[in-house]
Amino acid sequence: MRLGLKFFEELPWNDAAGVPIVGGRTALDLGEITDDDRLATMAAHALRECVASPIPTARHPGEPPAPLLLCLPTSDPDLPGRPTADLLAVLAATSDAPIDLSASRAFASGRAAVFEAMNEAARMLADRSAAAVYLGGVDSLVDAGTLDRRLRAGRLKTSTAEGVIPGEGAVFVRLVREGEPGALATVASIGRNHEEHARGAGQSTAGAGLAKAARAALASAGILAAELGAIIHDAGDRVSFREVSLAIARLRPRAEPPPLITTTAACAGELGAAYGPFALGLAAFFLARDVINGATLVLGSGEDAGHGAAVLTRPSQGRGAH
Repeated sequence: MRLGLKFFEELPWNDAAGVPIVGGRTALDLGEITDDDRLATMAAHALRECVASPIPTARHPGEPPAPLLLCLPTSDPDLPGRPTADLLAVLAATSDAPIDLSASRAFASGRAAVFEAMNEAARMLADRSAAAVYLGGVDSLVDAGTLDRRLRAGRLKTSTAEGVIPGEGAVFVRLVREGEPGALATVASIGRNHEEHARGAGQSTAGAGLAKAARAALASAGILAAELGAIIHDAGDRVSFREVSLAIARLRPRAEPPPLITTTAACAGELGAAYGPFALGLAAFFLARDVINGATLVLGSGEDAGHGAAVLTRPSQGRGAH
Protein backbone atom coordinates (compact mmCIF):
# COMPACT_ATOMS: atom_id res chain seq x y z
CA MET A 1 0.00 0.00 0.00
CA ARG A 2 1.66 3.19 -1.21
CA LEU A 3 -0.81 5.60 0.46
CA GLY A 4 -1.90 7.08 -2.86
CA LEU A 5 1.02 8.63 -4.69
CA LYS A 6 0.32 12.27 -5.58
CA PHE A 7 2.88 12.20 -8.41
CA PHE A 8 5.98 14.33 -8.24
CA GLU A 9 5.64 17.95 -7.28
CA GLU A 10 7.75 20.87 -6.20
CA LEU A 11 8.25 20.84 -2.44
CA PRO A 12 8.23 24.10 -0.46
CA TRP A 13 12.02 24.02 -0.08
CA ASN A 14 15.00 24.83 -2.30
CA ASP A 15 18.30 23.05 -2.68
CA ALA A 16 21.71 24.70 -2.16
CA ALA A 17 21.51 26.27 -5.62
CA GLY A 18 18.12 27.82 -4.88
CA VAL A 19 16.25 25.40 -7.14
CA PRO A 20 12.93 24.01 -5.81
CA ILE A 21 13.28 20.39 -4.71
CA VAL A 22 10.97 17.95 -6.48
CA GLY A 23 9.61 15.08 -4.40
CA GLY A 24 6.89 12.46 -4.14
CA ARG A 25 4.55 12.88 -1.18
CA THR A 26 1.65 10.63 -0.21
CA ALA A 27 -1.94 11.75 -0.60
CA LEU A 28 -2.42 11.83 3.17
CA ASP A 29 -2.88 15.32 4.57
CA LEU A 30 -0.04 15.16 7.10
CA GLY A 31 0.32 18.92 7.48
CA GLU A 32 3.04 19.74 9.99
CA ILE A 33 3.35 16.19 11.34
CA THR A 34 7.08 15.38 11.32
CA ASP A 35 9.71 12.85 12.31
CA ASP A 36 8.51 9.72 14.15
CA ASP A 37 4.93 10.99 14.43
CA ARG A 38 4.80 11.20 10.64
CA LEU A 39 6.14 7.65 10.29
CA ALA A 40 3.67 6.32 12.86
CA THR A 41 0.72 8.00 11.12
CA MET A 42 1.64 6.60 7.71
CA ALA A 43 2.43 3.11 9.02
CA ALA A 44 -0.83 2.86 10.98
CA HIS A 45 -2.81 3.83 7.87
CA ALA A 46 -0.98 1.28 5.71
CA LEU A 47 -1.41 -1.52 8.25
CA ARG A 48 -5.16 -0.91 8.48
CA GLU A 49 -5.46 -1.15 4.69
CA CYS A 50 -3.41 -4.35 4.60
CA VAL A 51 -5.56 -5.96 7.31
CA ALA A 52 -8.73 -4.96 5.46
CA SER A 53 -7.52 -6.41 2.14
CA PRO A 54 -10.18 -8.53 0.38
CA ILE A 55 -7.68 -10.96 -1.19
CA PRO A 56 -8.14 -14.66 -0.31
CA THR A 57 -5.08 -14.78 1.95
CA ALA A 58 -6.42 -11.99 4.15
CA ARG A 59 -6.87 -12.67 7.87
CA HIS A 60 -9.65 -15.11 8.72
CA PRO A 61 -11.74 -15.11 11.91
CA GLY A 62 -10.13 -16.96 14.78
CA GLU A 63 -6.60 -16.56 13.48
CA PRO A 64 -4.10 -16.05 16.33
CA PRO A 65 -2.36 -12.69 16.75
CA ALA A 66 0.28 -12.07 14.09
CA PRO A 67 3.65 -10.38 14.69
CA LEU A 68 4.71 -7.15 13.01
CA LEU A 69 8.11 -6.95 11.33
CA LEU A 70 8.79 -3.30 10.57
CA CYS A 71 11.56 -1.86 8.38
CA LEU A 72 12.69 1.58 9.53
CA PRO A 73 15.23 4.20 8.45
CA THR A 74 18.80 3.87 9.60
CA SER A 75 19.13 5.54 12.97
CA ASP A 76 19.89 9.26 12.69
CA PRO A 77 22.70 10.21 15.11
CA ASP A 78 21.40 13.78 15.19
CA LEU A 79 17.91 12.77 16.29
CA PRO A 80 17.22 10.51 19.30
CA GLY A 81 13.80 9.50 17.96
CA ARG A 82 11.08 7.43 19.52
CA PRO A 83 12.07 3.94 20.77
CA THR A 84 11.02 1.32 18.24
CA ALA A 85 9.10 -0.54 20.95
CA ASP A 86 6.84 2.51 21.30
CA LEU A 87 6.23 2.66 17.55
CA LEU A 88 5.35 -1.03 17.41
CA ALA A 89 3.01 -0.58 20.36
CA VAL A 90 1.25 2.31 18.59
CA LEU A 91 0.72 0.17 15.50
CA ALA A 92 -0.54 -2.78 17.53
CA ALA A 93 -2.98 -0.53 19.41
CA THR A 94 -4.41 1.02 16.23
CA SER A 95 -4.55 -2.17 14.15
CA ASP A 96 -7.88 -3.74 13.25
CA ALA A 97 -6.34 -7.19 13.70
CA PRO A 98 -4.83 -8.73 16.84
CA ILE A 99 -1.05 -8.22 16.90
CA ASP A 100 1.48 -10.34 18.80
CA LEU A 101 3.50 -7.46 20.20
CA SER A 102 5.92 -9.72 22.11
CA ALA A 103 7.09 -11.33 18.85
CA SER A 104 7.14 -8.09 16.83
CA ARG A 105 10.45 -6.54 15.81
CA ALA A 106 11.82 -3.49 14.05
CA PHE A 107 14.79 -3.47 11.65
CA ALA A 108 16.40 -0.03 11.44
CA SER A 109 18.73 -0.45 8.47
CA GLY A 110 16.97 1.41 5.67
CA ARG A 111 16.47 -0.09 2.21
CA ALA A 112 18.17 -3.41 2.98
CA ALA A 113 16.18 -3.99 6.19
CA VAL A 114 13.56 -5.99 4.31
CA PHE A 115 15.90 -8.92 3.65
CA GLU A 116 16.69 -9.40 7.35
CA ALA A 117 12.98 -9.04 8.10
CA MET A 118 12.08 -11.66 5.48
CA ASN A 119 14.56 -14.11 6.99
CA GLU A 120 12.90 -13.59 10.37
CA ALA A 121 9.46 -14.06 8.83
CA ALA A 122 10.61 -17.29 7.17
CA ARG A 123 11.84 -18.60 10.52
CA MET A 124 8.56 -17.75 12.27
CA LEU A 125 6.46 -19.41 9.59
CA ALA A 126 8.72 -22.46 9.35
CA ASP A 127 8.74 -23.22 13.09
CA ARG A 128 5.01 -22.40 13.28
CA SER A 129 5.48 -19.75 15.94
CA ALA A 130 3.25 -17.61 13.69
CA ALA A 131 0.49 -18.46 11.24
CA ALA A 132 0.96 -15.15 9.43
CA VAL A 133 3.31 -12.18 9.57
CA TYR A 134 2.71 -8.53 8.69
CA LEU A 135 5.92 -7.27 7.12
CA GLY A 136 6.09 -3.55 6.46
CA GLY A 137 8.27 -0.53 6.02
CA VAL A 138 7.89 3.20 6.49
CA ASP A 139 10.12 6.15 5.69
CA SER A 140 9.94 9.78 4.62
CA LEU A 141 12.59 11.84 2.91
CA VAL A 142 10.18 14.70 2.26
CA ASP A 143 9.59 15.32 5.96
CA ALA A 144 10.97 18.81 6.57
CA GLY A 145 13.25 17.82 9.46
CA THR A 146 14.69 14.74 7.79
CA LEU A 147 15.19 16.50 4.47
CA ASP A 148 16.96 19.47 6.08
CA ARG A 149 19.32 17.30 8.15
CA ARG A 150 20.28 15.11 5.20
CA LEU A 151 20.87 18.05 2.89
CA ARG A 152 23.06 19.82 5.46
CA ALA A 153 25.05 16.65 6.11
CA GLY A 154 25.55 16.01 2.40
CA ARG A 155 23.75 12.66 2.68
CA LEU A 156 21.13 13.61 0.11
CA LYS A 157 21.81 15.27 -3.23
CA THR A 158 18.83 16.44 -5.23
CA SER A 159 20.45 17.92 -8.34
CA THR A 160 19.16 16.52 -11.62
CA ALA A 161 22.70 15.51 -12.58
CA GLU A 162 23.34 13.08 -9.76
CA GLY A 163 20.67 13.26 -7.10
CA VAL A 164 17.55 11.44 -6.02
CA ILE A 165 13.90 12.46 -5.93
CA PRO A 166 12.95 12.25 -2.24
CA GLY A 167 9.78 10.33 -1.53
CA GLU A 168 7.86 8.80 1.32
CA GLY A 169 5.62 5.83 1.86
CA ALA A 170 4.34 3.11 4.13
CA VAL A 171 3.71 -0.41 2.88
CA PHE A 172 2.61 -3.66 4.53
CA VAL A 173 2.35 -7.13 3.03
CA ARG A 174 0.93 -10.23 4.69
CA LEU A 175 3.12 -13.35 4.58
CA VAL A 176 1.76 -16.83 5.17
CA ARG A 177 3.08 -20.37 4.85
CA GLU A 178 3.44 -21.96 1.45
CA GLY A 179 0.31 -23.70 0.23
CA GLU A 180 -2.29 -21.31 1.59
CA PRO A 181 -4.78 -20.75 -1.24
CA GLY A 182 -5.08 -17.34 -2.82
CA ALA A 183 -1.49 -16.20 -2.44
CA LEU A 184 -0.41 -13.69 -5.07
CA ALA A 185 3.20 -14.88 -5.14
CA THR A 186 5.78 -17.00 -3.35
CA VAL A 187 9.01 -15.69 -1.84
CA ALA A 188 11.18 -18.52 -3.13
CA SER A 189 14.51 -17.42 -1.65
CA ILE A 190 16.55 -14.63 -0.08
CA GLY A 191 20.23 -13.80 -0.55
CA ARG A 192 22.41 -11.32 1.35
CA ASN A 193 25.92 -9.96 0.92
CA HIS A 194 28.07 -6.90 1.57
CA GLU A 195 29.73 -4.45 -0.80
CA GLU A 196 33.24 -3.23 -0.08
CA HIS A 197 32.01 0.37 0.24
CA ALA A 198 28.66 1.78 1.28
CA ARG A 199 26.70 3.79 -1.28
CA GLY A 200 27.17 7.01 0.64
CA ALA A 201 30.91 6.57 1.16
CA GLY A 202 31.81 8.59 -1.92
CA GLN A 203 33.60 5.66 -3.57
CA SER A 204 32.28 3.87 -6.63
CA THR A 205 31.45 0.18 -6.44
CA ALA A 206 31.47 -2.45 -9.16
CA GLY A 207 28.25 -4.13 -8.03
CA ALA A 208 30.05 -7.32 -6.91
CA GLY A 209 28.30 -7.56 -3.53
CA LEU A 210 24.87 -7.00 -5.03
CA ALA A 211 25.56 -9.56 -7.77
CA LYS A 212 26.64 -12.14 -5.16
CA ALA A 213 23.41 -11.57 -3.23
CA ALA A 214 21.43 -12.06 -6.44
CA ARG A 215 23.33 -15.24 -7.37
CA ALA A 216 22.77 -16.66 -3.88
CA ALA A 217 19.04 -16.01 -4.09
CA LEU A 218 18.78 -17.51 -7.57
CA ALA A 219 20.76 -20.61 -6.57
CA SER A 220 18.64 -21.16 -3.47
CA ALA A 221 15.46 -20.90 -5.53
CA GLY A 222 16.82 -23.28 -8.17
CA ILE A 223 16.23 -20.66 -10.88
CA LEU A 224 18.61 -19.50 -13.60
CA ALA A 225 19.13 -15.83 -14.37
CA ALA A 226 17.88 -16.64 -17.87
CA GLU A 227 14.47 -17.53 -16.38
CA LEU A 228 13.88 -14.07 -14.91
CA GLY A 229 10.96 -12.10 -16.26
CA ALA A 230 11.60 -8.95 -14.23
CA ILE A 231 14.20 -7.29 -12.01
CA ILE A 232 13.10 -4.62 -9.53
CA HIS A 233 15.74 -2.40 -7.94
CA ASP A 234 16.01 0.68 -5.73
CA ALA A 235 18.44 2.84 -7.73
CA GLY A 236 17.39 6.46 -8.04
CA ASP A 237 20.62 8.37 -8.62
CA ARG A 238 23.63 8.14 -10.91
CA VAL A 239 25.91 6.26 -8.49
CA SER A 240 23.36 3.62 -7.55
CA PHE A 241 22.26 3.15 -11.18
CA ARG A 242 25.87 2.36 -12.06
CA GLU A 243 26.13 -0.17 -9.24
CA VAL A 244 22.86 -1.90 -10.14
CA SER A 245 23.71 -1.96 -13.85
CA LEU A 246 27.06 -3.60 -13.19
CA ALA A 247 25.48 -6.12 -10.81
CA ILE A 248 22.82 -7.13 -13.35
CA ALA A 249 25.47 -7.40 -16.09
CA ARG A 250 27.29 -9.97 -13.92
CA LEU A 251 24.33 -12.36 -13.91
CA ARG A 252 24.64 -15.32 -16.31
CA PRO A 253 23.17 -16.83 -18.38
CA ARG A 254 21.29 -13.82 -19.70
CA ALA A 255 17.61 -14.00 -20.49
CA GLU A 256 16.39 -13.70 -24.08
CA PRO A 257 14.39 -11.59 -24.47
CA PRO A 258 15.83 -9.46 -21.67
CA PRO A 259 13.74 -9.18 -18.51
CA LEU A 260 11.78 -6.09 -17.58
CA ILE A 261 14.11 -3.96 -15.42
CA THR A 262 12.48 -1.24 -13.37
CA THR A 263 13.13 0.94 -10.35
CA THR A 264 10.50 1.92 -7.81
CA ALA A 265 12.10 5.38 -7.70
CA ALA A 266 10.62 6.09 -11.13
CA CYS A 267 7.09 6.17 -9.75
CA ALA A 268 7.55 6.91 -6.04
CA GLY A 269 10.91 8.59 -5.55
CA GLU A 270 13.41 7.42 -2.93
CA LEU A 271 11.37 5.40 -0.43
CA GLY A 272 14.16 4.42 1.96
CA ALA A 273 13.01 1.70 4.36
CA ALA A 274 9.61 1.46 2.65
CA TYR A 275 11.29 0.31 -0.56
CA GLY A 276 11.52 -3.40 0.27
CA PRO A 277 7.86 -4.11 1.07
CA PHE A 278 6.85 -1.86 -1.85
CA ALA A 279 9.06 -3.89 -4.20
CA LEU A 280 7.65 -7.17 -2.87
CA GLY A 281 4.12 -5.93 -3.49
CA LEU A 282 5.05 -4.76 -7.00
CA ALA A 283 6.65 -8.12 -7.79
CA ALA A 284 3.56 -9.96 -6.53
CA PHE A 285 1.38 -7.75 -8.72
CA PHE A 286 3.52 -8.51 -11.79
CA LEU A 287 3.19 -12.25 -11.15
CA ALA A 288 -0.48 -12.34 -10.17
CA ARG A 289 -1.58 -10.24 -13.16
CA ASP A 290 0.66 -12.07 -15.66
CA VAL A 291 2.50 -8.86 -16.50
CA ILE A 292 5.65 -10.92 -17.00
CA ASN A 293 6.73 -14.45 -17.79
CA GLY A 294 9.18 -16.02 -15.37
CA ALA A 295 10.36 -15.19 -11.87
CA THR A 296 11.00 -11.72 -10.43
CA LEU A 297 14.25 -10.69 -8.77
CA VAL A 298 14.12 -7.90 -6.16
CA LEU A 299 17.42 -6.14 -5.41
CA GLY A 300 18.18 -3.77 -2.55
CA SER A 301 21.16 -1.88 -1.13
CA GLY A 302 21.51 -0.46 2.35
CA GLU A 303 23.34 2.64 3.49
CA ASP A 304 25.79 0.46 5.44
CA ALA A 305 26.97 -1.59 2.40
CA GLY A 306 24.55 -4.40 3.26
CA HIS A 307 22.95 -5.79 0.09
CA GLY A 308 20.11 -8.23 -0.47
CA ALA A 309 18.09 -10.01 -3.11
CA ALA A 310 14.89 -12.03 -3.17
CA VAL A 311 13.34 -14.24 -5.83
CA LEU A 312 9.56 -14.28 -6.16
CA THR A 313 7.65 -16.78 -8.26
CA ARG A 314 4.07 -17.77 -8.90
CA PRO A 315 2.86 -19.89 -5.97
CA SER A 316 3.44 -23.22 -7.74
CA GLN A 317 7.06 -22.50 -8.67
CA GLY A 318 10.40 -22.48 -6.86
CA ARG A 319 11.52 -24.31 -3.74
CA GLY A 320 12.31 -23.28 -0.21
CA ALA A 321 9.29 -20.98 -0.36
CA HIS A 322 7.22 -19.54 2.44
